[in-house]
Amino acid sequence: MVQIYSEFTFRLENMLTFRGATFKQIDFMLSEVAVSRKVVTGQNPFSTTKSAEAVIETLGLTPVKRKLYSDEKSVCLINYIDF
Repeated sequence: MVQIYSEFTFRLENMLTFRGATFKQIDFMLSEVAVSRKVVTGQNPFSTTKSAEAVIETLGLTPVKRKLYSDEKSVCLINYIDF
């Protein structure tokens, strides 16, 4: 860890919030997507499909209806979301 801090002198989260950003974090490896005007970000690889759909919506289009991937269904069980 010491080597990392010598290369990165600040935590990205701290610098973003210092500059006025809203930092949102959820449980480890669960899908989370944030949209701010035309900027779309996803928390981790499990956010990929929802991030892509958010980009499509940001462009003013409607994503096609699709079946959830098996890992998305697993996350739905964790989040108690009906799929």
